Amino acid sequence: MPAEHAIARNPSEQNSLRAWLLRIPAFAVYPHARHHGPTPPPTGTTPPMGPGAPVDRAWCRSYALTLASLRGLRDAARMYLTVLRWPGDIATAVEVLSRLAHNAVIHARPDTEAEGEMAVRLVVAEDNVLLVDVEDPRPEFPDGKAAIEGEKGRGLMYARLLSAQVTWFLSEDTLTKTVQARLLPDAST
Repeated sequence: MPAEHAIARNPSEQNSLRAWLLRIPAFAVYPHARHHGPTPPPTGTTPPMGPGAPVDRAWCRSYALTLASLRGLRDAARMYLTVLRWPGDIATAVEVLSRLAHNAVIHARPDTEAEGEMAVRLVVAEDNVLLVDVEDPRPEFPDGKAAIEGEKGRGLMYARLLSAQVTWFLSEDTLTKTVQARLLPDAST
């Protein structure tokens, strides 16, 4: 698949291309994005909330655990929530994702010089519930409950104030953790 700049050479052409892509019922796959499928939690950990209905459409990508990654992540999330046709408040969903990703960057960066990665997943179920997953390489979350309840730190508390239901779970091999936010398409429902 050619890159956008190979097809559309100026901003006007790029906007026209994006508008056309949003009108067709298709999903683009980017060969440089790594796929991270959902992993069930091991026994004894908090299970993921799940959308409540079968998964209809999803997007996944890895990002470096750096503050510089957050802007690109927010831009991509806005675009993909539109492409995925999520009918909820996209600005709120992007803010929730940004809070989860910022927490991963601040608290899950490896102690070594090697730059770690986080996997971001946006999952829209058939009932239009949105799951926002941020998986990071640090399985420890010693104050997870306090962070989610807003007793320690503010990031996850703000996600909850934006009507997100927040939880976390370990991967099956217990090498990574995922912080998950569940958003309804209409926060008043």
